[in-house]
Amino acid sequence: MVLVRLLLYGCDYLLLYSAIIRTDAGIYILAAQFLTAHILLYVWQIVGLLRACDRYQKDYGSASVFWAVCFGIVVSFVFTASTQFSLVQVAFKKPAGIAQSKPAAPAYQLRHEDTFIVIEGEFTHGLTRELESRYLAAKNVTGVILESHGGNTFVGRGVAHIIRKHGLDTHVVRDCFSACVTAYIAGRTRTLGPAGRLGFHQYRIASAREIPFADIKREQEIDRAAFAAQGIDNAFLERIFDTPRTEIWIPSAKELLAAGAIHRIGAP
Repeated sequence: MVLVRLLLYGCDYLLLYSAIIRTDAGIYILAAQFLTAHILLYVWQIVGLLRACDRYQKDYGSASVFWAVCFGIVVSFVFTASTQFSLVQVAFKKPAGIAQSKPAAPAYQLRHEDTFIVIEGEFTHGLTRELESRYLAAKNVTGVILESHGGNTFVGRGVAHIIRKHGLDTHVVRDCFSACVTAYIAGRTRTLGPAGRLGFHQYRIASAREIPFADIKREQEIDRAAFAAQGIDNAFLERIFDTPRTEIWIPSAKELLAAGAIHRIGAP
């Protein structure tokens, strides 16, 4: 029974992290798996195990094996309930990213301004694809102007990837916070308007439920390494990720220049 249950738990975890559980067919696969593996087969195993214990007790007169088996059944039930609960959560809810979850409609706008593409609004799903399309269609884009209070960290990385890939400059006229800064730092030449501000803080998961194996520190280290590769001072990086996730650290222009976060103040 133990080997069979371990095999089924392994199948549960493979299903939990597979893409199919998040499709429309996921709920049907989950129901079929639960009915066969955790209702019919589980009950059959428990009944057979208890009968074997009963025979053992009659033959040898010892109740210790019976109670050990009961303890094992309770443990296996807890593991089964835990994995099935996680599977139900994933099947019925979309997984959240770090920072803000996907909105019903795009909360960003893209437009052209001379040789720049201007990004305004929240960093949400679809932004990376649209930025790449606009860059390829325009032919003469040299940089990106950013105006955002943040959004999804992974979208910020996607925008940063496009900026690095095409060697684009970045410029901020007003505010660029959180995930927006991830994109800004990727710029070849980084400029800041006289009223421009960059805002930093620790990462967070925008989800009311626990996300299995989510590692905020590891995600922060990924972007920390990317910032360091762009020439940002180490002491400045320490301050970035020391700022609580509920606050925003907005360094002065002087601090940004000294740390290498920006190259100059003024027009792009």
